[in-house]
Amino acid sequence: YHLSHPQLKLDSLTNRFAEHTAEYYGAPPAIHLVNGTRSFPGEGHLNDAEDLFKQGRDSVLASLRDGSDFTLELVGSIDGDRIAGTLTVTDTPNKKGTRVMPTVQLVLAERGVLYPGTSKIVIQHMVARASLLDSLEGVSFKPENGSMSLPFSRSLEEITRNNLDYLKSKGPAGGVETFATRMDPRQLTMVAFIRDGASKEILQAIQINPTLPNEDEAAPSK
Repeated sequence: YHLSHPQLKLDSLTNRFAEHTAEYYGAPPAIHLVNGTRSFPGEGHLNDAEDLFKQGRDSVLASLRDGSDFTLELVGSIDGDRIAGTLTVTDTPNKKGTRVMPTVQLVLAERGVLYPGTSKIVIQHMVARASLLDSLEGVSFKPENGSMSLPFSRSLEEITRNNLDYLKSKGPAGGVETFATRMDPRQLTMVAFIRDGASKEILQAIQINPTLPNEDEAAPSK
């Protein structure tokens, strides 16, 4: 989630969904959150890089050891301007105790974006572009017979336009950089997760790449 920073030029990969997610977690502009609960710094000096890497690795490995009651199945495809599919979440009741108002979220992300921003990193990875569900916070988990299916269908052009409009509303009167708002369908991926409504812990997650009709049809227009 790329966020605007009060002391830096507006990041052109910022969008309303990213800002809303940071507000939901009460996170500052530069921090890593693992499973919604474990955190480590997202910025530092060059000589801090090894220590930050170790902190992040330890947080990720600790989270991977946590079990889950949930199973997620996700299918999706891109056809022309639309990305569509179905997310199915299945619960195993009372296996690990009570969960408080779980919510389900489905994130559209881009695996690689050419954008040499203020971080001096030329290729930005796993950039969150939008929620593919109706709500920025996701939807309440309301299973029937232990399972819940969520079909989705979004226009990629509409997502791009919404992100562009958001940048313009946040940027200075002289304008902002907007060249990185357009997405490459060949780089898109989807990340689904379910989280506890009280602790905000991510209880289970899955990532897949949507299928494409063929590379020629999926190539971005000039």
